[in-house]
Amino acid sequence: MLDRLDTALVAINREARDNSLILFVGAGVSINSGYPSWNSLIEKLREDLPDSSSKKNNQQVAQEYYDTFSRNLYYNKLQEIFEAVKPEYNPILDQIVKIRPKHIITTNYDKLLENSLQNEILQYSVIKSDQDLPYSKDDHIIIKMHGDLDSKNIVLTKSDYENYTKNFENVIVKIRSLLVNHTVLFIGYSLQDETFNNILNLVNDLFSDDAKRAYLYLPEKISSDTIQSYEKKNIFCFTNIGQSDSDNEPGELLTNFLRKIQTHPSFGVDDNIVPQNNKSLWENISFLNKFSFVEGHIVARSAKLVPKAYLLYPDSVNWLGKDIKTLSITNPDNSYGKKISEFITAKTWLNTFLDFERPEKSSNTSASPNSELKQGFDLYLEDKIDSAKSLFRDIANKAYSANDYATYLLAEFNVEHLKLSDWLSTEVAISPQVAGKPLKSVLEEIIQLSSAEEDRLLGTYFRDQIYSFKFVFEKLLKISDLCEKIKAEWYIVKNQGTSYNPNLSILEFEFNSFMNFIYANNLTILHYTEVKSVIGKYFETLLISLSIYSSNRETISHSSSILKSLTSDHIGKIIPYLNYETIKATMESIQLNIIRVEKKALKDIFNDIVHLPKIYLEKNRLNTKLKPYIDFFYLSSFDDIESLFRILQILPTLPINAGYHEKLLSLICKYKHNINSQNIEICKEYVVDYLDICLGNPELAEFHGPLVSYITDIVTQIKEFDPDFVIESDQISILLNNFNMKKSASLHIFNQTSDFILGLFYFFSSDIQQLIIQTLTEYEKINVSELNYNLLVDSISHNIYAFTALKSQILIHFSEVLNHDNKGIKYFPDPKRTVTSQAYSLLEMSYITKGDLIKHGCYELMEGYFSDIDWLLFNNHKDETIKNLVKSFSFEKAKEKFAKGNKQKQLFDNWALKNVTQFSSI
Repeated sequence: MLDRLDTALVAINREARDNSLILFVGAGVSINSGYPSWNSLIEKLREDLPDSSSKKNNQQVAQEYYDTFSRNLYYNKLQEIFEAVKPEYNPILDQIVKIRPKHIITTNYDKLLENSLQNEILQYSVIKSDQDLPYSKDDHIIIKMHGDLDSKNIVLTKSDYENYTKNFENVIVKIRSLLVNHTVLFIGYSLQDETFNNILNLVNDLFSDDAKRAYLYLPEKISSDTIQSYEKKNIFCFTNIGQSDSDNEPGELLTNFLRKIQTHPSFGVDDNIVPQNNKSLWENISFLNKFSFVEGHIVARSAKLVPKAYLLYPDSVNWLGKDIKTLSITNPDNSYGKKISEFITAKTWLNTFLDFERPEKSSNTSASPNSELKQGFDLYLEDKIDSAKSLFRDIANKAYSANDYATYLLAEFNVEHLKLSDWLSTEVAISPQVAGKPLKSVLEEIIQLSSAEEDRLLGTYFRDQIYSFKFVFEKLLKISDLCEKIKAEWYIVKNQGTSYNPNLSILEFEFNSFMNFIYANNLTILHYTEVKSVIGKYFETLLISLSIYSSNRETISHSSSILKSLTSDHIGKIIPYLNYETIKATMESIQLNIIRVEKKALKDIFNDIVHLPKIYLEKNRLNTKLKPYIDFFYLSSFDDIESLFRILQILPTLPINAGYHEKLLSLICKYKHNINSQNIEICKEYVVDYLDICLGNPELAEFHGPLVSYITDIVTQIKEFDPDFVIESDQISILLNNFNMKKSASLHIFNQTSDFILGLFYFFSSDIQQLIIQTLTEYEKINVSELNYNLLVDSISHNIYAFTALKSQILIHFSEVLNHDNKGIKYFPDPKRTVTSQAYSLLEMSYITKGDLIKHGCYELMEGYFSDIDWLLFNNHKDETIKNLVKSFSFEKAKEKFAKGNKQKQLFDNWALKNVTQFSSI
């Protein structure tokens, strides 16, 4: 059997040297750290099930637990089992780190492998589901083919195995592509495992006919029948058990075997790679000192201190014990120790690094940005893309000539990643590259040809982490994991459970560290979808934490991930990169009605807005930059009336942005009770200016006309403090006089501006009111084909002018619209709905009669457009009508408003009873 071991080692070492080895890792590796085997995991589930489960296999037991207790309780139980484990030191993981296989495939649910390998420069992308594949790099991959516990997509139940090819379709394709050109070594499996055959069946289907032979290591004696059985599957099985090893533990046997596999060249020939002094430690991390800020996990990874020291998440790198220290940074006589401590203090947020402790914890401070690149970065933030790009190229050329590779890489990276912000911009010529070749080629030269190890490490890190965007994808995965955990906590607390954890503080640390890295190193990537995804997922998680507080104020002590309101630290730099529609959808899904924000944070945002007109002089560009801030204010608790009016004054008045004016105006109306003697002057000033702008530009008035109801509401509130206030407008006088003098185009202009003229009629001075009446009198005389019927109805509805001579013509218009065959074409707004509303309005004020509508063939055609009209006018009291009324008004309000008498009230109650019965049966 030992001859088989030698045969296997020759082949496996050859594949390891050729970087063609895939490790297929099973539960035995995790068991060696203290995690349960598959059998013992199932036994823990079986404890909560009836005795009949003892006759079922592992998949069936897991399925029964899932079906009996629900998905949430199933995963809660599994997480409880795994979180109870305090992982022990595992030498198997050290050996895997040293081998550094090309790829790793695992059926384990825990994070031992990715956590062990995260401390290495050579990084692995982690694929836990089909959704991870677009974000992974092909260089080195860990595929968790049975999912991940934190992601709640593990394969354990009978249905999980039955639906595996559907749920992991793209993962299977990926595994199949890897198996064609790589050699697989299975470790951590046992013949006694019930699930092992399931795994082999799944994997065996993925082997193509021309796949390389696979190798199966087993920490047990193997029979000749077993050997022959696996040979038929093109799997060579072997063991390292001899006579003297038969009593050894499986973990010890596996460790001894892995020590005989070719160590990856990047690991060095010395088995002990932990730095033994400050000089070697500094040589490992000195290249990071060329950046203005570095995240702590990158420092821990680059230091190569594993397995003697680890990053204790998120801001401490500590020895595992006093007896395994190999060096001391705080020795005052050691110059390298001083360099290390200065670097840790100035350029990281690590509060502890081995025996060094930061004098004052400062994990919330911003690092000083790269002074050479800051001017270009500021231009980028101001959307001056062409100037920024030109400046970065000049900096890159200068740095390359001076062999300052860190500055060159950052500057040239920005040149490549700066995109014009809109299609109207034109690319400007910039200086040619001094290097004479693209950044990617220069990077490879630095890595392969540089004589300085520091430059080679710099190039490797820059290529694998920054240039590849891997640091962004890794952060997205981390924050997505935290989001899922806090979302689970939201559900637990909502159902009266408790949850205590550091997830929220870790989220804030992770995100702030990420943003600090971008800003300090002046990376011009904030506009990229990948970075916006990180920002969006972070903000989504903050909203969940707000919802935990708002929906469970009486039980907030039951949860750790609680936010009462957002601060400037939470939102200071991210508002321009948020997606309004996504935020709305998130708020709806977690039942969050409003985003609570501290007053100071809102004031800080307002101060940012005030400076925008100085930066963006062109109206369309300024409008674009203001939109995300207005969206945010609209969803938040911003009730500062004066500030809202000032934003309206800053916001350009354009045909395309009436919706954003509406959002601000609706906020003002929502908080109109805050209009007082201190801010009333800016209210008056805005109303008059806005009216003059719209009336002075009739095309603009046509788009902004529907907002006049908000202006009416505001002016009504103004008159509470100043009853004598009237609107004086030179523009309206000019416009009306032009119409009365029958000047060319004046009719069209009057139609365009009529929403403002009629909507604000009662707030104009008496002179302007007289002029409007005079104009309407003339309007009654124009040709019927030129009439604006909306203007007529508005005038009548507001009791401004009756248009008595045109009553018959109005009814004819209603009839023509309602009887018109649209031939399947849908219009927006629907003219038939509009006419139905107008006709009912005139009927309510007795301007027209039911007989008038019947005579003109309108009456019956008005049914079916509005549930309130159907109920009141047509006595349509069907369940569908009640349903639509409830949808519009809520049950209580609809019943109060429309149910007249006991009979109609009973109809509402019957509908409610049927509705409850219907929902209870779902």
